[in-house]
Amino acid sequence: MSGVSQLNTKDITESSVTLFWTPPPVQYDTYHITFASQKEGDQQITAQVGGKLTTYTQTGLAAGQEYTVTIKGEINRRMGTESTAEFTTLISGPTHLRVVKTTTTSAVVQWEQSQGDIDRYRLTVAPNQTDGTAKGRQDLTLPPERDSAQIDGLDPGHLYDITLVAEKGRIKSKPATVQVTPGLDST
Repeated sequence: MSGVSQLNTKDITESSVTLFWTPPPVQYDTYHITFASQKEGDQQITAQVGGKLTTYTQTGLAAGQEYTVTIKGEINRRMGTESTAEFTTLISGPTHLRVVKTTTTSAVVQWEQSQGDIDRYRLTVAPNQTDGTAKGRQDLTLPPERDSAQIDGLDPGHLYDITLVAEKGRIKSKPATVQVTPGLDST
């Protein structure tokens, strides 16, 4: 019996994913869905859902993990062909990014570190789109143990967007963002 076609993923977070698919011509009673982490020794997560569904959201996944998901239909105790897809959950990102000090040309930002294993933080400082006259963009790479950074070379009185993401390999977390306008010294 045929399997589902066009098995895809969307709305991937640190701990969840939504699957969607095109059902086969046969109407299954049940779909059996299995999530297997690529990490050795990790347990599989299995779910059974109704055969009329074409979407399913799984929660409780581990952050920053590669998963293979399989789905197969069942009708009258007979199993259909298996369909598979792969996806990677987002890594846990930094939170509570805030400006703790500004001078006329600099700012100090602080954050709460990512949960779990990361390789580095990437801090991006860019003039706000509505304020095109300020100095250009800066990209800083910071080690994973950091929880603050000083940003120099800013133009006083101009609005800057600051974005911080955690990275592990090629995987990026959701960004933490804050805005700053350097000007008068403050603490």
